[in-house]
Amino acid sequence: MLSAKLLLDTLSEYALISQLIRAATPEEVCRAAGEILQRPLEPSPGLFDLFLRIDEYDGVYGRLSGQERDAFVNLVRYRLVPFPRFREAAFSRDREEKKQNPGKKPKTACALAPYERAFSNVELIKDPGLIPYLLHKKHGMECTMVSAPGGPYPYAELVRGLKFHFLENGSVETKRAYLEEHAKDMDLLILRGCYSAYFSLAPLYKRLNPSGKIYIGLDANSSWMDSIIFFDPVFQEFLDACDIIATSCSAMASHLSEKWGRNVLCLPNGYYAFSGREPVSFSEKKNVILTVGRLGTWQKATDVLINAFTAAGEFLKGWELRLVGSMEEEFRPWLEEFFRGHPDMEKRITFTGPIVDREALHREFVRAKIFALSSRLEGGAPNVIGEALNAGCAVACTKIDAWEDIIDGGKCGMASDIDDVGNLAVILARLAASDLENYSKEAVRRSESFYSMEKQVEKLYGML
Repeated sequence: MLSAKLLLDTLSEYALISQLIRAATPEEVCRAAGEILQRPLEPSPGLFDLFLRIDEYDGVYGRLSGQERDAFVNLVRYRLVPFPRFREAAFSRDREEKKQNPGKKPKTACALAPYERAFSNVELIKDPGLIPYLLHKKHGMECTMVSAPGGPYPYAELVRGLKFHFLENGSVETKRAYLEEHAKDMDLLILRGCYSAYFSLAPLYKRLNPSGKIYIGLDANSSWMDSIIFFDPVFQEFLDACDIIATSCSAMASHLSEKWGRNVLCLPNGYYAFSGREPVSFSEKKNVILTVGRLGTWQKATDVLINAFTAAGEFLKGWELRLVGSMEEEFRPWLEEFFRGHPDMEKRITFTGPIVDREALHREFVRAKIFALSSRLEGGAPNVIGEALNAGCAVACTKIDAWEDIIDGGKCGMASDIDDVGNLAVILARLAASDLENYSKEAVRRSESFYSMEKQVEKLYGML
């Protein structure tokens, strides 16, 4: 029987989908399509015929009824089928509506902070800010980030058009009052993370605005998700209120879909270049291993990376390890002790400090041949992975939840066990001795196909 998953997995493969449709009935096709769209879809010979004769798309599409066209357009949006004629069919209607109704009120979205603090400056250029920003820039939505009072926000210049609303404080009670006043005017409520603060707010929004949509990006790692008592009625009510549930790696999406019995999507933490950039040339790269993050935290395991680089010393002659980011004060004594024991490494290991200027940071990625991620856990792949791949860096990472997405079957890099200095040293040495130019090409391809933030937001918009 044709399933929703099978239909989704083959929407972009002409030959395969034709075989599947021929073996199905119109009822099965429409049932699977309805499951994907999360709404009932009447058995439709027209829609069935379109899939069956997909190579005759132009002639068949013109004969579809309005509901059949809507269903097909939404399916194409959902999957982002990469064929120009399908993409044109899926998005031309929106353009026509805007031309015919230039004064039509745009859709609105609210990104609600989960914590009592405000959004941080750096979150404006990560998924908490990028999703609403790209919904505004690319799809004309009016988007507002709502949180406790915050700032300053130097990165606000990069996300122009995004609005900010500061509440009196970040308590659940204050957010509840805000929703009670404004929920009816929101087409979309954007939530980030499975935080308990949201558990009562999501159902409240749905009661106040039943036609509104809720998107939650879980920001999930296996340790956090496994600690949630998912059969708790309060948590179930929260999930019931969410229309689109997504996490940022394939393994976690599959795990949670099975565990929770719900459709959990994979929307990776992507990369977005705010200014046009020339393609990276491998000739620009140096023998540099780069890492970017909060150095010295338990999560990032910076000590493991430094020890691994040192252990691989004779195989990494002529290589430099560059570490970009703020450093935890508690880490400094460890680092001082390390350099006392390895004085020869002071010339080979460079700490740049934080680099706030986006172009200067991009140059660090462009210059590096290898990007190293030694983390003990992450919510999917951190945002720096998308940027590293986009700059053509091979990746040496630990086996966090998203490691298989990151290295893409070994095409983009290698992975070591977590907390294993020897294993990480080996893969750093192996990568350094490999065909890094080919890894670089594959990394850029992976960035464009899987970690493009524009594509992730386009896919999300198509589900609204």
